[in-house]
Amino acid sequence: MELNKKYYLGDGENYFIYRTDKYNAETIRAELFDKNGEAMAKTLVKGGMADADRSHHEVINGFEIFVATNS
Repeated sequence: MELNKKYYLGDGENYFIYRTDKYNAETIRAELFDKNGEAMAKTLVKGGMADADRSHHEVINGFEIFVATNS
């Protein structure tokens, strides 16, 4: 997982980027964007109040499901 790098989903259009949280640099979030660069969803990846620890594959699967159910 590399911060600020675009990771494309299987459809080749939607992508997500890992970013540090605005208020806590130890917390990492992933944000999903459509082909036009508009934000669609966010998810907690590491840290945060829930002490999350999601793998790269879990993030991909979650966003793939989101795209499939919201298109």
